Formats: sequence, C-alpha cells, structure tokens
Amino acid sequence: MKISTINYIKPNFKGQLSSQSLTPHHEFFVKLLNGAAITDEDSVKEELQGSVKKPDIAVIYPANIDLSVKIQKAKKALPFSMSDKKLVLDEYQEAAIELFRDGKNVMVTAPTGTGKTLIAEHAINDVVNSGKRVIYTTPLKALCNDKYKQFSALWGDYDKDGNLIGSSRVGLATGDVKINTKAPIVIMTTEVYRNMLTQHGQKDVEKELKNVGAVIFDEFHFMGDSQRGSVWEEALMFSPPKIRHMMLSATIANANPIINWLNSINGENSSVVVNVPEEERHVPLKYLTYSNLGSKMGLYDLLSDKISVKDLRAKNLSLREKEVVSNIGKLMNDTDGLRVLEQSFSDVFCDFGSTGYLKDFVERLTAYGVPRLKAEQYGLRLVNKKLRAINPALSKIQPITQVPVDELVKDIEKRKMTPVLYFVYSKRNCKNYMKDTSEKVGQLLTDAEKKEIQRRIDEVNKKGIFLGVDFEKDIKPCLLNGFAMHHSGMLPQCKSFIEELGRNKLIKVCFATDTLGAGINFPFKTVIFSSFEKYSEDGFVEISTNSFKQGAGRAGRRGIDDVGYVISIPKDKDEVFVPFDKIVQESDDVQSAFKLSYGLILSPRFLNQPMNVLSKSFDNFQRQSYDENLKKSHLMKDILRKKHFIETKGDITRLTPKGKIASKIRGINEILISEILTDNTISENITPSELATIISIFSPEREDNTSIPNFNDEKLKAKTQKAIDLAEEIKNMEIERGIDSDININSRIMPYIKMWADTSETADNSVLWTNIIEMMVSNNVIRDEGDFFKKINYTTNILKQIQKAAPTSYLRETAEKAVKKLQKSPVNDILLYELDNSVVHE
Repeated sequence: MKISTINYIKPNFKGQLSSQSLTPHHEFFVKLLNGAAITDEDSVKEELQGSVKKPDIAVIYPANIDLSVKIQKAKKALPFSMSDKKLVLDEYQEAAIELFRDGKNVMVTAPTGTGKTLIAEHAINDVVNSGKRVIYTTPLKALCNDKYKQFSALWGDYDKDGNLIGSSRVGLATGDVKINTKAPIVIMTTEVYRNMLTQHGQKDVEKELKNVGAVIFDEFHFMGDSQRGSVWEEALMFSPPKIRHMMLSATIANANPIINWLNSINGENSSVVVNVPEEERHVPLKYLTYSNLGSKMGLYDLLSDKISVKDLRAKNLSLREKEVVSNIGKLMNDTDGLRVLEQSFSDVFCDFGSTGYLKDFVERLTAYGVPRLKAEQYGLRLVNKKLRAINPALSKIQPITQVPVDELVKDIEKRKMTPVLYFVYSKRNCKNYMKDTSEKVGQLLTDAEKKEIQRRIDEVNKKGIFLGVDFEKDIKPCLLNGFAMHHSGMLPQCKSFIEELGRNKLIKVCFATDTLGAGINFPFKTVIFSSFEKYSEDGFVEISTNSFKQGAGRAGRRGIDDVGYVISIPKDKDEVFVPFDKIVQESDDVQSAFKLSYGLILSPRFLNQPMNVLSKSFDNFQRQSYDENLKKSHLMKDILRKKHFIETKGDITRLTPKGKIASKIRGINEILISEILTDNTISENITPSELATIISIFSPEREDNTSIPNFNDEKLKAKTQKAIDLAEEIKNMEIERGIDSDININSRIMPYIKMWADTSETADNSVLWTNIIEMMVSNNVIRDEGDFFKKINYTTNILKQIQKAAPTSYLRETAEKAVKKLQKSPVNDILLYELDNSVVHE
C-alpha cells in the first residue's frame, strides 16, 4: 500500500484529540503509547492497517516536531561541530580521548564537576564520524531522557537559520519508550542493554551489534549498587569483545582492580583507567560548618587549610595549580610564581618560608587587588590536602537540638551563595523545611524571575500535565518564593519541572533527598548536609564516603562560580569529625553486586556454560566466589527442573516451553510470573484489570501482606489466592535449598490498582488520582503519591514483559490492554513533559 500522507493523532493534553497531517519524508515516527514505538516508515504502514484507525488506542508522535520547541529567553543550542566549549580540553580529557581513539577501553574516574560527559561527547563524535554506532547507557530513565535532549541538541538536524528541527541521528530506549532505536547514537538504560545481550545467543548478539563501535556506561560506580549492580557486571561480561567501552564514574578507590578484571575477561581491547584527582575540579570546594560557637549560630571554616610552597616545588603541579602559580607570577610581573610566593609572600608563610594558612594567603592576594572569591579559588587550588586538619576553633562549639534553617538561608542569601542544594534525608522533612523556610524567609526571587516561573507553570497546565496532588497547595507557593523540594515521593514530571527551573536559575534553595545525587543537570553554588544519617532497611545508617563526595560535588558551577561551598551542620563536637573524615578519606571500593537470577540461568549465554560465565564475573575476580555461585546455580537449576522449566539430556540442558517464557522475563522472579501465565486457573479468561491487579501484589521492596482484600469479585479473589499460593510454593522451595528468596508480596495495594485500572479514560483522571492518593495516605498504605506511581510503574514493566513472553495471543493482548489501563495521565505525563521539552535550556 503506497502512502503519500500519514495521518496521526496528537493529544492536546486535555483529553481531546486533534488530527494533523505529516508527510513520510520525516526520518522517523514514534508511538508513545504503552512504551511501544514506531521507528521507521514500514512500521508506520503496518500500524496504519490496524490500531491507528482507532484513535482512542493509538498515538503516533513525530519526534522532530517535539524537538522544534522554541527556546524562550535562552540562547540557541549549537551542534557539536559549532559548540565552542568543545574546542578547549583539559589534559586528562585529551588523554582519555586519545586512549579511546587508540582502541583502548577507558574508565574515567573523576569527582563530580570535572567534565566527564565532555569526554564522552568527543568519543561519540569520533565513533559516529567513523561510520559506527554508539550505545550510551545510564542507570535511570530520567537520566536517559535528559541525555536524549542534550544529544539531540548536539547531533540534531538544523535548518539554514540554525534552528533545531529534528534528531534523526539520536535514539532512545527505556522501559517506557523507544525512539529511533536504529540511530547512530542510542541512549538506553543499562538494563535494556544487558537484556539485549543475555536474551539471545552470542552469535545473534554479535550480529545485532555488528555496527556498534562503542558502548559508554555513565554513572559506572552503580556497578557497586546492592540492588542493581549486577546489571553492569553482566553487561560487561557479555558485550561482544570487539566493542570498545568507555566507563564514566565518580571517584572509586579500586579502579585499577576493575581494569585488571576487564583485561582478564577481554583480550580483544586492553583497558586503562584515567583517574582524575580532586585538584582538577574546575570549581574548588570550600568546606564550612554551621555551628553554635559561643552562643551564636554562624558559618565557620570546617578546615584549617595550609599551603606549602616547599611541597609545591617538590611535586609535579596539576593543571589547576600551574594556572594559579602562573597568574600569581603575572600579578607581580615575574615569570616564576613560586618565587613570588617565597619572596613577596614571605610573611604569610612560616616554617622557614614554606608553609602558611589559607586565610592569610587569601588576605594577601586581596591586598594586591585580587577579588576575594578569585583569591579563595587560587588558595583552595594550592592547599596541601595532606596537611588538612579541623579548625581548632570548633572545639568550642555548643550542642544544638534544633537548626534555625531560615536563619541559615538568610545568611547564605546575604553572602550571595545561592542556589543551594539542602540535603534532608527524609521526604517528610523536605516538605516541612520547604514550607516553613519559604514562609519565614519570604521572597528570594526578582519580579521577573517570579513571573517567569508563573509563565512556565501556566504553560505546563495548558498542556494538561498534572504536577501532583500537593502542587497547587504546597509546592507552587514555595516555588514562587524561590524554594523547592525534590524526592522520590513526588511525581516524576514534577521533579523534572523543578529540575528545569533549576537549570534556568529560578530555584534558589532546593530541599532534597539523595535523588539529586546522580547525574541530574541541576547546578548549585552551595550544598548543605543537614545530617549524615539516612534511613535504610537496616534502620538509620551513616551515609557512605562516596555518597558524601558525590553530593558535595554538586557545589560549584563551571563558568559561573569561582568557589563551591559545602556546609555541614554538626549537632555536637563529635559530629564535626564525620564530614572531616569523609573529606580526607579515599572513596569507597566498588564491591561486586553480582547476583544469580533465574533469568540469567535460563539465558542462552549461561544455560550450558555456567562455568565460563561464573569464572568471568567480577565477583569471582574479587572474592573467589566461583564454587559458591556454581553450587547456587545447581540448586536453582534443581528448582527449574522440578518446576519443568528445563530438561537435561546427556550433557545438554534445554528450555521447555515454559522455560522459554521465563527466559524472556527479567527484573522479577522469572519462574513465578511464568507459573502464573501458564496456570489456567489464573490466566483463563483473565481481564486486563484482573491481570494488572494480580501482578501488582509483587513488590521490589521487602513487604509482606498476603491477606486477600475484600473484593466483591469472587473470581478475582480465587485467582489472587492461587497466585499467592504459587509464590509461597516457590519461596518455600528456595528456602529449603538455602537460597535467599526475592519474592515479596504486598496485597494492600491491590484495591487501588484495580480502582485506577477500572477508570474510564474519558474521566477527569487528575481528580480520580487525587482521590485515590488521599485514600491510600489516610489508610497508611503509602506515604506519598510517588510511592503509588512507582508501584504502577513496576507493575507496568512486568506487564510489558508479559506482552513479549505470554504463551497465547489472548494473554499478550490482555497484557497490552492492562498496560494501557495503568499508563494514562498522570502516570504517563512524565513522557509527555520530558520528551516535549527536547532542547536543553542553558
């Protein structure tokens, strides 16, 4: 069938549908519905013969139209070849790029704010220009969306006037959406990449990725994450050996052992590490404490920093140190800056003219006419980290029971140290601090900034994007004063909206949990740690050194700030040592989080060659775990045989039909979902609403509630009870064999999932959503609406896997309809928001 014009449906975000016309000359099309995608013209033709004729169930989006959003009050985004920031590279950036060009796998470990992404951008440009493709992975969907927008601007399609009109060279693949996945540059979650590698045989994988020249792993230190770290390990183990890797990581102590591991499993390309010292930060950090010193709360130096000219002469100066020494020489019309320090600054330095205090050095520079902030920057770049000590004056601090947050914010505002990231390791306290401080401090914005925030809120409302139950009442009034919060209990579109305001310098103080600790582009001048403990499954625990350094690294904006400020709030004398220890300690080692799953065992990469896989793991390299994991794999295979997922004949193990279903599922107990799908007492004539409701009882958190809600529907009760029985049976089999079970059941959420799934799409979803959230909070089922969103998202991810794995077309169609019932506004507003704002505001 020949198509000259493609009609597509685009929602106007208020439940109405409007038809427009689109010629097929556009490079690609995207279907943003149920996370499905149409990425080429042939797929569009197929869809036109089916669901696209039913506008209530099909939405085709032309991605290039999304990318042509006008940038108001912002400079035009420039493509890579024209962006002047690409022209000047630091020495370590050049080194990493050259090593990568030479065919090496490169790990870059560097503090936040040292330009790791810039290295990746050059690598991407090189690979694409060579005719190869690049896969860029991140741990989070939000980061993927952010990188998609950034890379669309850098490698997008521009018209003759320099306007961004499309992005045919950039694609996106997450659990929620696929866009142009055959593009030269594709951003995806690390889980998506790992699944590509493990759900097919080695030859099929190598064929699929034959034109991929490189895979870049952003936020690589996530390999040590206890919940998800195994994904990175598997991705590296199963990547085709000819593909080069670039790994971008926060500073980690054991980078070299990781490189040695990579070299031991991959003989094709050798691996090297580029370790960037803290001194190479573009914006140095000044550490302060907010303490009660002699009955007065105030900001005081945390450290007693010293500068040693003798040590500077004895070492190879870093790039930043060279710059400072050169500038000091120029200040005094001398070519030798160190000689200037020894002679013209002789009264500053003691110990035979070799060592002096930072504060005295700064005073001398300011006396010579250097602006104070620039003088502090110079001094902080020269301080000897080995001579660091706690400011002795802090021995006199008095204990505090309640921090006057409003007074601290006023002090920071007076010193012009905003914008501020204020870490509060409690979602509830984030909200309380935001509201209370906004009320007491009042307006931090200019009239123009306040009007701009209101304009942006109106724009989002006009599009029909719902920002949350508490937005109008609690969040909006604070935003209009310059205050915000950011935590996992908020809807993703609200967090993304606040990040956008932050990028545009419209947020002055943001109270946040560590949701802002990983890679999100939200620049701050000052970071405050209200505490050094956070709640975990094991109760309150001290935050790690890595978490502290990554959080502190958010302070200081390159090209804007001379100095970034990190403030701690010790409650007594002993707590003063906590931030000090984290500053002077090396970063934590990355420990292997490798974890055997049924999905991995059923993978063609593992099934008949477990010894090959287990011997290559970083877990085995690090702690000689081969025998332990081999024994565990045998025990798990025993369960798989007893439940008829695999059968062994001679030396060959094969998947049964049920095993083939389980092999297509990852991220939850694979055999449990397969048992549910193949049990006729559950799956026969199951409705989309029933399937969504039953699947929702399984939780990634450690919850336990197996009682059946009081449904009026006896059939649903029976199906739910059967699913719980199957779960308990598998769990008991695992416990009998000494296997830690990952099956967790929480049935309390079921009635609300069913209520949401049963809602007509023509209803006012935001009103219904609000009513459901208020009921759940009042019944202590959840604390925040983000908890319900995460449950829906988790359930949806399983349903999408069922779409691919289900044994019958009826179940596949039921799963597809179930996804559609769950993924309606405001659940899918995050996609409409993030992908409709596809140019980065600078």
